[in-house]
Amino acid sequence: ERHPTAACKGHAQLVGPFLERLAKLIQMAKGSHVVLASKWQEHPSKVAYLEGALAQELGVDFLFHGSTGREEVKTPASRLQSMARYLEEFCRRRDGNGPLKVL
Repeated sequence: ERHPTAACKGHAQLVGPFLERLAKLIQMAKGSHVVLASKWQEHPSKVAYLEGALAQELGVDFLFHGSTGREEVKTPASRLQSMARYLEEFCRRRDGNGPLKVL
């Protein structure tokens, strides 16, 4: 279903209400590790545009902390596998054994 106020902004085709919603989620998850899991990884200029738009929404500098990698993702299952690989590596590198929350 199409969002009633959805209108794309800029060359990266960002939808205002969804960008605002993402910024709110990032604000609510203070101190979180924000990872890009998208085909946008193939387009550095679009990623930079998204980071800039999020920085503007957040009122602070913003860069993604990581990305799931650029392997080909064709299905929802392959996207989940890509995320799982990222999480496995992240857990190997992270300090501490406390709980890990994934959104």
